Amino acid sequence: MKIIAIANQKGGVGKTTTAINLGYCLALANKNTLLIDLDPQANATSGLGIAQDKFYGTYQVLLEGIIKSESIKQSTHCPGLFVVPGSPLVASLEQRLTTGHLSSQRLKGAIASVSNTYDFVLMDCPPSFGGIPVNALTAANSVIIPIQCEYFAMEGLSQIVRIINKVKTEANPGLFIDGILLTMYDNSLQYNKEVVEEIRRHFGSADASGQTKVYKTIIPRDVAVSEASSFGKPVLEYDITSRGAIGYIELGREILGYN
Repeated sequence: MKIIAIANQKGGVGKTTTAINLGYCLALANKNTLLIDLDPQANATSGLGIAQDKFYGTYQVLLEGIIKSESIKQSTHCPGLFVVPGSPLVASLEQRLTTGHLSSQRLKGAIASVSNTYDFVLMDCPPSFGGIPVNALTAANSVIIPIQCEYFAMEGLSQIVRIINKVKTEANPGLFIDGILLTMYDNSLQYNKEVVEEIRRHFGSADASGQTKVYKTIIPRDVAVSEASSFGKPVLEYDITSRGAIGYIELGREILGYN
């Protein structure tokens, strides 16, 4: 089972969109996939057309440290893709996770309880690096860092890498960056091209495992992605011929080693 945290302390960079559409791609490739919605805004939940539940879902998982009931996991339109729904109540657990009143191993133990059920677990993290994202990084094998193709988004990238390395040193020695995912790319904008070149120059070299830290796939800016979210659907279900859908199909292929 591969456990991936999708994380960035900056909002609006495509974390949730990536979680939804990558999960959908993996399920289409016959990989049993569980998406855990850790963001109190619960956009990954609504983006898959699933109603929020205050108590059942991520809130209960973080509180009890186990995924024990089928009522916690909800099926989606795509066979093989399941979601643990998010809830605004998750925010109330942030301080307890940060101060140690709830263990930083909470998610790790919960995911271990379904280790024989899924091929992939994706965790959509909130735009912060408090107790909830640290729990996710402690549980994960690897991290996907979505980053918008603009200069301001690039400024925080080194900070994210430092925090990931800190968790690796203190709690999760096997953690690594699966890849930096460039999102919202507009080929008509010169500065978007410059940002891509700069990120590839600084982070594109292979790491010790031989993996490239910047994905070859770039997710284009596409209105179909926003429209799909408003209908509670992944863009692959809304318009599989759209540029956004094709981008996420390519990402899925890259992660599965097909590219």
